[in-house]
Amino acid sequence: MVQMGGAIGAPERAVVEEIMSSIQDARVGRMSRWSLFTRGKVNNQSQAMQAAPNREQYLDDFVKNKIYYDVSHRLAHDNIPTQISENELRRLSLAGGLMARVAYVDREVTQAENQVILLALQKYWGISQVEAAVVVEMAASEVSRGLDYYRLTRQFFEVTTEDERVHFLDALFAVAAGDRMASFDEIEEIRTIANGLLLSHKQFIDAKLRLSSGQRID
Repeated sequence: MVQMGGAIGAPERAVVEEIMSSIQDARVGRMSRWSLFTRGKVNNQSQAMQAAPNREQYLDDFVKNKIYYDVSHRLAHDNIPTQISENELRRLSLAGGLMARVAYVDREVTQAENQVILLALQKYWGISQVEAAVVVEMAASEVSRGLDYYRLTRQFFEVTTEDERVHFLDALFAVAAGDRMASFDEIEEIRTIANGLLLSHKQFIDAKLRLSSGQRID
């Protein structure tokens, strides 16, 4: 801007140097404060992670199976007794996430859908109402924040048999019909999940037809 007027004289140069110096001082000051702030945060988090038992698994669960991470911590925090093995709890968390995915197609998990998921977890996995309620709560919470559905489906495929996955379609359709009628979008969501679980089109259609005609859109 100074150069637009032609040659820069000594007074103008002095003003420019003073301004540049002030800017530089302010920038350094802000960066120093930010550095101190972030360094403290990082150090605190690093110390917490270093002190945590099985910190590699802790981080892996947080990234790859967030619902299981939330469920296991809630059960521990609330001192809820459980006989569920770690592997089964992981599987339950994946199932809860996929059911919540169907319920959340319309961007909301209703109370009726929550209840259907809770009952399905108890029916197909034989867990208590309290345990199922924790899984439902955590699954509904995480699905609204965004989940890696590809990873969720792939992991569920890896820990289930084909027969279990076929029966799981019944649970998904029950969730879809939780508000009395399985919508077109919910049915298509289940079709996507069935494809991800490597189930055939016939297996998908058979499960769909197990809903009464009044509960589905053909």
